[in-house]
Amino acid sequence: MLVSVIIPTYNRLQLLQRAISSVEAQSYDEVELIIVDDGSTDGTKEYLEGLKHKVIILSDNCGVSHARNQGVSIAKGETIAFLDSDDLWHKEKLARQVAFHQNRPDILCSFGLEQWFRQGKRVKRPKKYEAAAVVGFENLLEFTFIGPSSVMIEKNLFVTLDGFDESLKVCEDYDLWLRLSQKASMHLVSDVVIEKHAGSEDQLSHSVLSLEPYRVKALMKHKHDDKAKEMIRKKLEIIYKGAVKHNNQELLEFCDYYKKALVY
Repeated sequence: MLVSVIIPTYNRLQLLQRAISSVEAQSYDEVELIIVDDGSTDGTKEYLEGLKHKVIILSDNCGVSHARNQGVSIAKGETIAFLDSDDLWHKEKLARQVAFHQNRPDILCSFGLEQWFRQGKRVKRPKKYEAAAVVGFENLLEFTFIGPSSVMIEKNLFVTLDGFDESLKVCEDYDLWLRLSQKASMHLVSDVVIEKHAGSEDQLSHSVLSLEPYRVKALMKHKHDDKAKEMIRKKLEIIYKGAVKHNNQELLEFCDYYKKALVY
């Protein structure tokens, strides 16, 4: 089974080199590595030109969703695995996940566990991020506990879903997993572990005051589902209270707009 590994990157040259090394060190060798440079200005382009792997150089910074989708568009593997450029894979990651899929050909998407690191030190993962063995739509409504760097998905399914929503600056993974879960369950491979590193100032989560508006936008695609509608109302209430507290007119207008949209 050929696995196409997609690494999107933007101005993370040193971290990217580390991520690439973790792919090259995999015990599983049927791998096609595709690196998508999303308009970096830190020397990444020049570094990538000397690699043997497939490379896409984008002239503009269009966002991680666009970069991932571009990578998948040229992938030859029947299976796709994502790796963010600031995360790391353990050596047996692909071998164990491929074996899981081969033993269960009915499974179209799986994910693994994460070890969290902040500024190089391992930190405890909050209990609320614990995942069930099989994850469906209702499990994912409040937030996502599935990291893209741990996911393996059949390419045909990804294409059917039209990939990541490029209009979402963040929570693009939350959005995709919600849509995916309405077509197939997501299965936990408990012996697959990845290292998720946080603490760098360029991370998208640092640039967004609140993730909840983006989650609402993702949930609106499912507003005809009663449980999704209930969660939208809950999140709008959270956003509204925060907007009042901080006198944020933009978020107040956001709440008003989506409260009206919810009833149509």
